[in-house]
Amino acid sequence: MGHVPASFSPDLWAAAVRAARRADHCGRPVPIAVRFPIPAQPAFPPLASEDEAFRFEEPARGFAIRSQGAALAFETDGPERFARLTADLERLRAELALVDTVSGSAARPALVGGFAFDSTAGGEGIWSGFPACRFVLPRRMSVWYGQRGFEQRAALIAPGEGPGPALVQLVSAPRRAEPEGGPAPGPLALGEGDADYLARVEQAVAAVRRGDLEKVVVARSLHCRAAVNFDADAVVESLRRRHPRCRIFAIARGDAAFVGASPERLVRAVGGRVRADALAGSAPRGTDPDDDARLARALLESKKEQEEHAFVVRALREALVPLCHSLRIGEAPRVRRLAGIQHLHTPAEGTLRDGIRAPLLALAQRIHPTPAVSGAPGAAARAWLHAHEGLARGWYAGGVGWMDLAGDGELAVSLRSTLLRGREAHLFAGAGVVADSDPHAELRETRLKLDAARRALCGETS
Repeated sequence: MGHVPASFSPDLWAAAVRAARRADHCGRPVPIAVRFPIPAQPAFPPLASEDEAFRFEEPARGFAIRSQGAALAFETDGPERFARLTADLERLRAELALVDTVSGSAARPALVGGFAFDSTAGGEGIWSGFPACRFVLPRRMSVWYGQRGFEQRAALIAPGEGPGPALVQLVSAPRRAEPEGGPAPGPLALGEGDADYLARVEQAVAAVRRGDLEKVVVARSLHCRAAVNFDADAVVESLRRRHPRCRIFAIARGDAAFVGASPERLVRAVGGRVRADALAGSAPRGTDPDDDARLARALLESKKEQEEHAFVVRALREALVPLCHSLRIGEAPRVRRLAGIQHLHTPAEGTLRDGIRAPLLALAQRIHPTPAVSGAPGAAARAWLHAHEGLARGWYAGGVGWMDLAGDGELAVSLRSTLLRGREAHLFAGAGVVADSDPHAELRETRLKLDAARRALCGETS
């Protein structure tokens, strides 16, 4: 869609005039946004061509968010990062001049972004540009549900500027999408060797057997370099085709893009309902249906995998109970089958208590990080990782997703992920370690997970 519909003109002009007066009165920029239905998914420029861009898709559901630019950005850090973001969201809700003619009861994503595994991560080193928490009100965003969707555009009106410049930004035709290239061929692994990871897992097993921990998730990174720059859009397309049942995400900032195919919902809160996933315990897929079923049965019967999964279910229940007046969690895990891997999965659903500010963020504060990405007990596991893992996780094993202006929304755990920067790629994967863990089995699990990212870098779709 090239322009905002002409029918918006009177309402949009009036809103812009009011916002300009407010900006003059308060002495600071005031945000304005327009939201309107669209008949088809619009094209967006490539990720690499934007200073800031975002993708979040569930291909199997036909749900997709695409955005470019940032009219307004909110960055927070420290243990209270979600509380501070809640305050930012409430100020935005009070100040935003929004003109909206989208009908229906579907959720209205307004902000997109994510956060690091560690609340004190500072966006340094390879993670430059990715602070502890960052959500943005995009300049342009499309949201698509199956056969319908809407576009949102936003701008700032500065004091003394008047409504004109912002209106020009809102109604101007978006830049045309450019042709997408192919992925960089044949990346070469340069990073940590297997022996280093095995040694850390052995340390973790020893710590668990001493009683220092019950479980800890030890992650590793693989550094790859290609002959030409990686094409983030091509990697996303490969992930979309190969993992349609996952949440496909990409966040581009400057010359970097963080992309992945997450199998795990951290939390969803929409209309007073909450959903979350306990996903822990893994096995490869079989070479044929009989082999696949055999591996699934072994996963369900494994004492070690069941123990690892139980820590996540217990932590999820403890996190959700104080915020829910009803909660239903599966009595036993079931197998969730994905491309190349299968997991133990226990879903949780509940009804939120009244009066919770910014429900998505309140839930994230209590749930993240789950034992599926850190360990148990949580504080002890994080302390062990800080002392022994030796890995700058950044946004790996953090969260990525969207929020509406009321603080409803959805976050995926940012797993099966890769950080791209020019010809460089950093692939991340982890495995849960308990007392019965076999370090070589955990190594094989990380290879399996890293292989999904490697295939995407090479453009494989099957």
